[in-house]
Amino acid sequence: MSKKGSSTIIGVVSLEVLEGRNLIPMDSDGKSDPYCVFLVGDKKKKTKSVKHTLNPKWENEAYEFQIDDKLQHFTIEVYDWDRFSSDDRMGMVQVSVDEFQRYTEEMKKWYTLVPIKPDDKVSGEIKLKIKYEKIGTHSTPSLLTHGTSTSNLHGHHHHHHQLQEKPLIKYIKEGDIMGIETLVAKSKIDYNVCDLEGTPSIHLAAASNNLALMNVLLKGSELKISCKDTHGNNALHILAHNCTNIMNEDIILKFIEKGCSVTDENLLGETPLHKACLSQIHKPIVIETLLDKGSNINATNKNGDTALHYAIKLGRVDFVSLLIQRGADFTKEGGKPVPKKPMDLALELANQSIVNKIKQAQEITDWLNNLQLESLVGIFLQNELYLDVVPDIDDSTLDRLNITITGHRTKLMRAVKRLKGMSSISGSSENLNNLSHGSNSGIVNRPSSVSMPPTPLHLNNNNSNSNIPPSQATTSSHGSNSNHNSHNSTNTPTTTTTTTTTTSTTTPSSTITTEQTSTTNGNTNNNNNDEFESELSQLRHVHLSENDEWIIDESYLKFGPLLGTGASGKVYKGFYKDQEVAIKVLKSFSDPKDRAEFKKEFQIVSSLRAPGVVYFYGAGFKDKLCIVMEYCSRGSLYHILKDESWIFTWDRFFSLASQAISSLNSLHEYSPQVLHRDLKSLNFLVTENWTVKICDFGLSRFDTCSNIETLGKLRGTYAYVAPEVYFGTKYTTNSDVYSMGMILWEMLYRCVNGLYQFPYQEYSHLKFDYQILISSAKKDVRPSFPKNSPPSLVELIQRTLLKESSSRPSTIQFLQALQKIQEEYENNRADWDALRSTPFHPDSENFNKSPQSTAATVSSATGSPSSVSSATTESIVKQPILPSIVENSSEPVQVATTESIKTPTSMFKEQIMTRNRSTSSPINPNFFVKPTESELGKK
Repeated sequence: MSKKGSSTIIGVVSLEVLEGRNLIPMDSDGKSDPYCVFLVGDKKKKTKSVKHTLNPKWENEAYEFQIDDKLQHFTIEVYDWDRFSSDDRMGMVQVSVDEFQRYTEEMKKWYTLVPIKPDDKVSGEIKLKIKYEKIGTHSTPSLLTHGTSTSNLHGHHHHHHQLQEKPLIKYIKEGDIMGIETLVAKSKIDYNVCDLEGTPSIHLAAASNNLALMNVLLKGSELKISCKDTHGNNALHILAHNCTNIMNEDIILKFIEKGCSVTDENLLGETPLHKACLSQIHKPIVIETLLDKGSNINATNKNGDTALHYAIKLGRVDFVSLLIQRGADFTKEGGKPVPKKPMDLALELANQSIVNKIKQAQEITDWLNNLQLESLVGIFLQNELYLDVVPDIDDSTLDRLNITITGHRTKLMRAVKRLKGMSSISGSSENLNNLSHGSNSGIVNRPSSVSMPPTPLHLNNNNSNSNIPPSQATTSSHGSNSNHNSHNSTNTPTTTTTTTTTTSTTTPSSTITTEQTSTTNGNTNNNNNDEFESELSQLRHVHLSENDEWIIDESYLKFGPLLGTGASGKVYKGFYKDQEVAIKVLKSFSDPKDRAEFKKEFQIVSSLRAPGVVYFYGAGFKDKLCIVMEYCSRGSLYHILKDESWIFTWDRFFSLASQAISSLNSLHEYSPQVLHRDLKSLNFLVTENWTVKICDFGLSRFDTCSNIETLGKLRGTYAYVAPEVYFGTKYTTNSDVYSMGMILWEMLYRCVNGLYQFPYQEYSHLKFDYQILISSAKKDVRPSFPKNSPPSLVELIQRTLLKESSSRPSTIQFLQALQKIQEEYENNRADWDALRSTPFHPDSENFNKSPQSTAATVSSATGSPSSVSSATTESIVKQPILPSIVENSSEPVQVATTESIKTPTSMFKEQIMTRNRSTSSPINPNFFVKPTESELGKK
């Protein structure tokens, strides 16, 4: 045997695809140009495509591959070649090394295609010819020394190949179910016969991926299901490891009910659960069923490895998550030569996703242990209730979790209350654990660079009881201020470094235009302001000249009505030097975290000077930190799309879409490049003359080498988040392009159907945003296009929503492609207008009609359907004087079932960490009224 690196070459396999049948392409246009890709280890070979046929026959498409002792299976993927776009996936087959090693002669067999991606629609099968030859098969020195000539040896070998397999074995290997049924009908057969290598028939069937064939054999009354092969595996070992076609637990249960034991060990000490964790393809349903039927989750093989160790070695995050939910011991050492704990193993393999998963489990376990609530650890892990969602637990959650012991409930709710009093929950568990040790440990300031694993968190709507602008507020006692404080937590969801909930003051306690009076720490505040002003001066970009008056003279500020409340402050409508503006007042300048977030935001907004970017007037520091931004009277693109009183024509579609993409391009072409990271229709504002402005830079970052780690963290509203962000890879300009493509989908839907629909609303089983995130990233689910959509627009938007970031167009390519499609529209106006559900009227070109009170829409304060975070433009909450805004929201109605995502996603966690979209619905601009001059003039 030869060596290849750290593995040993044990043989050579010759693979040839002969033909296919019923290979129907995904687009169902009746034409198919199929080709195959062989994937064996790190080697890859591609056949030629066979043109215009559903039943292709390939000629001379055979390839040889060396097989080492580490290889478990090889894969053949089938694609439909496409001249103009990416090739469509048609399916794949996966053949285990164990399967073809059992054969002693050339094998020809039909394989049914299974999906490459979970939601792919596939049909058909391909026929493969497989010939395997072990290294050293034709020369055995030990035999030659006994006087056997080479020719005699070859003759003996040939004779061995001529030995006939039993008919049942032959039919099983060929996948011929009809042959087996005919054999059974003619005579009584031995179901327990083995092949020439000693592998029992039921094991061959279990490895075949053919569920119908397995069911035929399982009907045999004399079948000895508990028999083992030469490696000590029972049939359940083989099924758990090899079968990639399992969609539910039925076939597994049949094997178990027939007598296969879930606790049997093979010669390596592996149980069927170990084998299931070695699978690269099938869903966690196998693991779930084995555990439900009594498999020991912490059983070890002869090397001391548990199933969790196997899952980590294979990099299966979904398996790791499920095993931890079901009680796997993530502190147990295992493996040789040096036993390792699961966390150490994951760190060694540099799998950050698994590291984060184990860290979450360890943190919540430590937290509960510190509270002396060890008995609740299992409940929290089973429902994936980690520290990121603990602050959202309430009595109803404990009821649903069936936590009924009064002492336990009291301890938990006290600890949760202390968590809610923290200024941030986006740090490590070290500080959170302190909350269980005394009342004074509940308020902890954490560095913003420390982050929890990316998980959504939607807090309850606890609205501020004060909408008094700073210019109208009178000097009040500390007692009255504290009354406001208890109501100022927001529903701005967050991840990692951004703010979430606070009990700090958000209502300015004195007028911004006068010196602060009656305060005990005024000198400290002024010193903080001076120091902070100096820090911000150092952040100014070179594009801001020294003559730019970025420090606002607050005497020129006039405050109008409160427009919105966010996690880090409040936003007012107002005037600056008689110019309408939006004024964002930050709640605090003493909190290090708030200062850090403000600086990040300031560095972006103060640097950008582009027509498509909301204009930055400057910042104020006198009594409160404030940012003064351009005011966009027509509100957000989201609100325009939702307002069905607008007639949304193709002209308006192309005008707004082109401006939006151009705005994004201005960020991407900036130096240094700016990545927005939170694009959605809410973050494009529209001025009175229909100019589109990009806003909300709270999540934006300059794309520099030092920001690589930060740029990889999960950001943005989930329906708009690119798949690579979910998987933790670096955020790029093409990640923004994905989000922009989703916005164009919203606009296309509105234009064609005449009404607004939130992305993914048509999928009734996607109840929560968290499910949308998983389905879009892992299952390639995308919003459905209206049936009358122009093909050129559909194709362009689909390209922006491709899973592979590198396959998407750049921002400038996106813009150029859209402009080309606009030319197509200009040349075919009547045809395009006929596609719209809303009849086209010539007078609809007068698009500048204004819905009631639209002019008072928020500029730099926007809400969001399930917004993840914001800093520059906060998600705003409904005002006390408008109690019907959220209750009567027309946000997408959620459905109470979830079919596409079973475990490991916990329903309790979904309900806690992801509220219905309507609870974070933006305020409709129609609810705002323009202040009178007398109101603006009040001091």
